Amino acid sequence: MKKGVAFFAFFFLCAVSSISAVDMVEQYLDYSDHLVNLNNNPARGVTSHRGIYLKPGKTQELTGNLIYADFMRLLIDLGGFSSNAWTYDEQKNRVPRGVSQPLDEVSLNNVRAVLDSIRRRGGTCTIRTSYDIDCRGDQDPGLTTTLTHAKQLAEIYSDYEDVIHYVEVGMFGTCGEQTSGSGEHMVKTLQVFLDNSSSGIKYGMRSPQTVGLWLGLKDYYEKGGWYIYPDWRIDSKRFQDSAQARGELMTRVGLYNDGYLGSDDDLGTYLETGGAQGPITREHIIEWMEEYGKVVPYGGDFVCNYNGDKRPPLNTGKYLAYEGFRTHTSYIGGSMSDKCYNFMDTVTFVGPDPEYSGKTKEKEYARDHFGYRFVLRDSKIIESVGIGGLLKMNLKIQNVGFANNLVSKKATVILKNGSTTLELPMNVDPTKIYSKKLKMKTGVDDNPTKMWTGSNYSDIIEDTPEFDGVNELNPVIKLPEDMQEGEWEVYMRISHYGDYKTDNNYHVIQFANDTNYFDKVTGSNYLGKFILSNSTYVDPGEFPPSSSSEIQWSSSSSSKISDEWFSSSSLALDLLDTCVTFVKGAGGYGDNCYNDGLDSMTIGKCYTLNPGRDLETTAIPKKANNSFYWREFDCGSWKGIRDSIVIARGGYVESSSSAEESSSSEEFESSSSENGESSSSAEESSSSTGEEGLRDGFNFNNIHLTISHRSIQITGMAPNTSVTLMDLQGRTLLRKQSTKSSCELIVSQPGKYLVRLGNSIELVTVK
Repeated sequence: MKKGVAFFAFFFLCAVSSISAVDMVEQYLDYSDHLVNLNNNPARGVTSHRGIYLKPGKTQELTGNLIYADFMRLLIDLGGFSSNAWTYDEQKNRVPRGVSQPLDEVSLNNVRAVLDSIRRRGGTCTIRTSYDIDCRGDQDPGLTTTLTHAKQLAEIYSDYEDVIHYVEVGMFGTCGEQTSGSGEHMVKTLQVFLDNSSSGIKYGMRSPQTVGLWLGLKDYYEKGGWYIYPDWRIDSKRFQDSAQARGELMTRVGLYNDGYLGSDDDLGTYLETGGAQGPITREHIIEWMEEYGKVVPYGGDFVCNYNGDKRPPLNTGKYLAYEGFRTHTSYIGGSMSDKCYNFMDTVTFVGPDPEYSGKTKEKEYARDHFGYRFVLRDSKIIESVGIGGLLKMNLKIQNVGFANNLVSKKATVILKNGSTTLELPMNVDPTKIYSKKLKMKTGVDDNPTKMWTGSNYSDIIEDTPEFDGVNELNPVIKLPEDMQEGEWEVYMRISHYGDYKTDNNYHVIQFANDTNYFDKVTGSNYLGKFILSNSTYVDPGEFPPSSSSEIQWSSSSSSKISDEWFSSSSLALDLLDTCVTFVKGAGGYGDNCYNDGLDSMTIGKCYTLNPGRDLETTAIPKKANNSFYWREFDCGSWKGIRDSIVIARGGYVESSSSAEESSSSEEFESSSSENGESSSSAEESSSSTGEEGLRDGFNFNNIHLTISHRSIQITGMAPNTSVTLMDLQGRTLLRKQSTKSSCELIVSQPGKYLVRLGNSIELVTVK
């Protein structure tokens, strides 16, 4: 460990040990799920159907509830821009109704106007585009026109990440269900949507075969002239290679299912028998959705039972209590599903959920579990805080819903004392309050659906899940020094904008606890209280680096990133000198290496998580030979690897030599100029490490770095410049060679990253 780092760690430990800690106090609230209808929570649940017809030069009238509902499936008909579209006259003769051409500005403005209207009213939507909204038959205009329309719409969607929950691509076949048309054309259309919209917009295709084509998993079946998909399973090397090649795009592509739970194969969605196009089994696709669907919506039309008498129905609350969690089902299309969904209102739910079993109808169970559902299970708050001190909490929030909250939101704390109300940032990411993960019983992995007899959960899943959905949070909030003494009430607010005074409670999330705990004025959930006292010792402990109070909220538009650098001390607590024993479910995977506890380990090797993965604290497999998750290296080299990275004032140095040969952070500080820029002596010192030093920021006049959503754009470069995206340990996540004067890096999740351009580097924060 470097001298500067060691000194900081020693100082920190001494400071902590000298504090007479104030205890956390249990708040003794009602921590049960009150089974309340939370349909107003954004981007989840049962949609209503609304439709608009786009025609050249025709302005859409926005009147009443014609095209609005709190959560809706917006059907956009493009038939007016297809020469193959037709309707009937009074004699039931076909009449052409469109001409193949790009969407005109009036129609594009109609789409914007509808999405603006949904935003103003606080709603959300899924979108399906079709040339045949009335389901008369194929009316597609041809690939060239379709791709033009896809690009035009995708560019609009990027401005409405807060409104659009999901885009069901449609565009082909009757009703936009992709029941006919070329799979290759569908894949090209999907790619145009992806390439021309921001990373927050997610897209669904109707069939797993089409997604398999996009992934490049098809083989040609010579005898029948069909495609087959032998590697459509997430544990195949071919799938893993394809997923790695597509990177961030894997977190944006999923399914929409118009045969949802209609039969064992969802009315042909899955090719259970293998056949000429198989094998694509239900289980293969569910395993994919279980893993990648954590960040991609899933839903569709809830249909009636077509299994017949020989097999039990799947369209029940009982079966949803199993598969809903695996597929992360976030919505169903209400208007199309009502006939089959409403019958659940006559059946009492009996399943593996003691808060609902025997107490509600199946329809209520399903309604409350589509998407996310947060229940406060425990709240402990520091009993007393000094003026200007740290408000510390220990919270347990269980996500009992089938899915996760997929839209980026801001967590804030609301503090109330009499007529005074404050709102402060909270270091919590609402997209990482995860739903539970079931644990499958040994022997049912190949096809658990076939084992389903109507209620036999115990034959399929273990009683104890792999993760129960209880997320433990430890927020720390730095209090302003001008707060008045006394008792303060504490509330947690999850919203889009994070400002209750001006945002009109836009897209706030209500917990499922007692409705009296929800403050409608501020849109926040009661957690308990604490005493602010001038006589209480002020804890000088370090404020968490990940805390939201240190983060500048980003706007929806692009903004210039200011220079920001870690000192050696801010990195100190992240560095480990030795590898540790792996404990499944223990967390902290991204910062550790493991020398024990993994299956299939190679003698003399240690392992760390593949940095390209979307890391989380649960459900990481124990098989060390799964290269999709784990990377191996010699155990003895770990200390050298970790110590080879030094971040110091004025620059970043990456060294391939040992820790003893590397320059310390103190040496760098002593050779830096007063304005923070590296002097020539610092550069010479860095060169001695065996790697060229990286100087402060992008210190070129014409180079600009901006962020928009999860995209990092660098402009003003010379062509063929190499750009590298790294994590904070200096590991390469992505490398690109610019062909023009600009380059874009897409990150898979929010966080801090290092962007390296030539011999310069800058730290960026992506929301």
